[in-house]
Amino acid sequence: MMVVRGPVAQGSTSPPAASAKSKDAVVLPRPTALNLRWEELWLRLLPHVTRNYAWAPVEGFRMFGATPHQRYLARLRQGRAERFTAQLFREHVRPGMAVVDIGAYLGYYTLLGARGTGPTGKVHAFECDPVNHRFLLHNLRLNGFGDAVVASPSAVSDRAGSLPFYPMPSPLPEAPQCG
Repeated sequence: MMVVRGPVAQGSTSPPAASAKSKDAVVLPRPTALNLRWEELWLRLLPHVTRNYAWAPVEGFRMFGATPHQRYLARLRQGRAERFTAQLFREHVRPGMAVVDIGAYLGYYTLLGARGTGPTGKVHAFECDPVNHRFLLHNLRLNGFGDAVVASPSAVSDRAGSLPFYPMPSPLPEAPQCG
């Protein structure tokens, strides 16, 4: 469970949940450079080892997902998913802006936001599902935005408090489950 303390103040570039420490918050250690290299190697080998994972080229991005994500990725790749919303998003994001992606899933809008805001902008992505958050982090690293985006494994709400989270069954046997 995650606790979010208050809404984002208007004009703020740093959402409170990104820096809020809570006794219920799950804090993941920052991976070392060696761990990232092993993980990137593992990600390259994974589609060859198992058929449950695949890459999908989406608007110049390389996006990675598991079996439950494949339908969504295929629709994105074919331009049949979220076409109008993505077009509006691209038209309104400008260099230097702060973008908040709540419920980032695999990071499609996070990647669009990072590309649109450029090096002077800031993107905050929130995804509370541990499996989706892991794929979000992979997709950010694979596309060169690992350091440009603040990805938080937390939920966002309009009020402070705790709520139970019931994740879908994990396609990754070693992935942590919320309890």
